[in-house]
Amino acid sequence: MERFIKFIAGLFVFTIGLNLVVFGFILDSILGSFIGVLIMAVVLVLSFKYLKSLTKKQIIQGWRIGKGTDITNPDHPVNLVVTIPTKALSLGFLGVGAPGSGKTVSLGVGYLQHLNRSIPEQGWSIIDGKGDIDYYLDLARAGVKPDYFLSSELPGSNTINLMDGEPLDVTDRCTRFLIPTTESTTFYSDEQKATLFKIIPLLKYLGPAVSLRDLYTVLTVNEAQIELLQLAKAAGVDETVLNLARSWFDLDYEDRVSLNKGLINRLYVFVAGAHTDRFNAYQPDINISECMAKGKSIFFHLPFSDFAVSTAVAIVEVFGIEAKNRQLTGPDLASGYPLLFEDYGGFFHSNFGPISSRCRSAKMPLNFTFQSMAHLQKVDSTFMDEIDDTVQSKIFFRVMGSKTAAFAVQLLGEYETRELGQSRHGDRDGMSVQHVRNERITEQNMRELNEGEAYVSTLIKDKQGNNKNPLYKVQFNQPELDPSLVISLPDTVSHNDGDGLGLWAKYMTPSKLKAIHSKINEQMAGEATAL
Repeated sequence: MERFIKFIAGLFVFTIGLNLVVFGFILDSILGSFIGVLIMAVVLVLSFKYLKSLTKKQIIQGWRIGKGTDITNPDHPVNLVVTIPTKALSLGFLGVGAPGSGKTVSLGVGYLQHLNRSIPEQGWSIIDGKGDIDYYLDLARAGVKPDYFLSSELPGSNTINLMDGEPLDVTDRCTRFLIPTTESTTFYSDEQKATLFKIIPLLKYLGPAVSLRDLYTVLTVNEAQIELLQLAKAAGVDETVLNLARSWFDLDYEDRVSLNKGLINRLYVFVAGAHTDRFNAYQPDINISECMAKGKSIFFHLPFSDFAVSTAVAIVEVFGIEAKNRQLTGPDLASGYPLLFEDYGGFFHSNFGPISSRCRSAKMPLNFTFQSMAHLQKVDSTFMDEIDDTVQSKIFFRVMGSKTAAFAVQLLGEYETRELGQSRHGDRDGMSVQHVRNERITEQNMRELNEGEAYVSTLIKDKQGNNKNPLYKVQFNQPELDPSLVISLPDTVSHNDGDGLGLWAKYMTPSKLKAIHSKINEQMAGEATAL
C-alpha cells in the first residue's frame, strides 16, 4: 500500500509538470515550460533513487510482528519493522514470558491470526497445559476460533476416541500412556505391555469401533473375554492374533487381573467419571488424521493433572503417527500443520524427542511457550538442549525471576566490541585496542520490558543468501480482538453406545465397576504395605 501511494503521488506531480510544459508551449510561456521541465526532472530523479533503493532493500517474507530495533550490535542499533521469516517459522519457536507479559496474546494469538490471514487453508493444534480458558476466548475474538475444543475438565467439549487408528499404532500408543516408564524392575510393565499387544489387535481386527471402555471391560470381566474370543473367531480374525490372545486368556482369571492391576488402575480414569464420555466416543467429532488433511484446528484444554498428562501423551503419540505417515508418503505433498504447546513443561514423556524429530521433517513445526525457568526445568535436560538446537526463533517477553532472566541473557548471546586500554611501562604510557565480548542484554533489561514487548532472536538470509542470526527488541503488533463477540463452548456430549463393539454397555454396571476398582485398590494397597 505504501508503495502504491508513493507511485500515485509521483505520477500526479509528474502530470502537473507535463501539463506546465504543454501549456507553456501553447501559451508561449518560457517560464511555465521551464518550471514544468524542472518538476518532471525532479520526479524522474527521485523515482530512479527510489527504485534503486528497492533493489537494495531486503524483502523478507514472513510474519511482520511489529516495529523494533536491531540490536545484534547494541552499540549500533537500527530501527526497522521486524519480520520472522516463513522459513524460520516452519522450524518452530520458543517463547518465554511471565504472567501479564503479553506472551499468550502477542505470540500465541498473534501467530495464529497471521496464519489464518496468510495461509487460511492450513490447520493447527494447541495443547494447553495451563488451563486458562482466556486463550481459547481470545482466539475466537481474533477471528481464529478453533474448529474443535477438547477439555479434560470442562463439561463442554467435543469428543475423541483414543483407540482410533491402525491396530499396531493403537497398541504402541496405549503402552506409552497407560504403562509408565520405570527405572526399577520391569516385570509388571513387561507383563502389561504383553497384555496390550495380545488384546488390542484382537479388538481392532473385529471391525466395529472400539474404545478404552471396551478394553477395560475385556481386562476385568470374564464373560466379556469369552465373548470377545467367540466374536473374533466368527469374524475370521487371523489365527496368529487369535492364538496370542488365547495364550493370555488361558491364564487363571485372578492371575490375569493381578498381573495387570496397575494397567487396569491407570485405565480406570479414562473410563469412569463425569467427563470420560468424550474420550470413548465410537463416532468422535475429532479425528486427528482427518483434521490435518482438511486443515482443521483443534484446541486441547488439558489443565495439568496426572490424567491430563496421560491424555496429552496419547494425543502427541497420535501426531507422531501422522508425522510418520507423512514421511512415508512424502511431506512435500502435505500442507503445514503447526503444533503449539502452551506451558507444557510437566507433560513431556520419553518418546517426545523422537516424535519431535519426525514432526520437524513432516512440515509439523513444534512451538513451545513457557512462563518461567521452573517450567523449563520440568523438561528433560537432553530434550531442552534439543529445543535450543532445533527451534529457530527464541522470543523472550518480560520475566522477573533471576534464573529465567539469566537463562534468557545466556541464550541471546554476546557481541564483540573494541575498547581502548591504557598501560604503563616504566616512564612510558601505552594505548592498546582490546577485543571484548559483552552480553547483548542484561537481566534488568528483561524485567523492564513492557507488555507485548520482547527480545527476538531468529534466522534470516541476507542479500547474498548467507544465514544471519539477528537480535531484535520489538513491540509486537497486537492481534485485533472483537470484545463484542459472545463465545460459547461446545455442549456436553454423551457416549454413543449403539455404533460400536458395546462390551462396556453390555457387561459393566456402576456397581460392578465400583467392586472391580475397590478390589484392585485393595490389592495394590496390600502390596504397598508389604513393601
